[in-house]
Amino acid sequence: MLDGYLSAHEEAALIEVAMHLGLHRDQVAAVHMTFLDAMAIAAWEDGVVTEAEHTVLSSVAAMLGLPRDLVRIALDRAEKVADRSSTSDAFKLESGDQVVFTGELSAPRGQLEELAERAGLRCGGVNKKTKLVVAADPDSQSGKAAKARSYEIPVITEAAFSRLLDSMHRVG
Repeated sequence: MLDGYLSAHEEAALIEVAMHLGLHRDQVAAVHMTFLDAMAIAAWEDGVVTEAEHTVLSSVAAMLGLPRDLVRIALDRAEKVADRSSTSDAFKLESGDQVVFTGELSAPRGQLEELAERAGLRCGGVNKKTKLVVAADPDSQSGKAAKARSYEIPVITEAAFSRLLDSMHRVG
């Protein structure tokens, strides 16, 4: 998609990779949505989403077979992430913090837990000491997400978690 076009050859190659990895349709859709979320977050980094950026997001969503309304949803999520990071840079992950993963994530859960543990984070269930929950869908009503919200623990996307991990590496 580097050139803004997904050729039939590129699409066939992506389908082959998904089949090789044993991904189901809903898992592929989650990967596509995570990609769109990451692009929306990048578009919001300067605090403004231009018409050109919106056009690119719409084009990417169409190429990935995502419904058009998901662009608005991705931008809404990205704006919330941008608002949180601009109003409070205080939210940071630190060595020893506990994180929880829930839902059909784009990366294998074990891989995400390994990344977290290498960064000095602990993985476990949701309790009052949990720092955040990483969810395929931050609006999820799963048991883990609901419990996290009842404890006022943030529920964030994989893309947001990746940014927090990156900031840990820059600081540490």
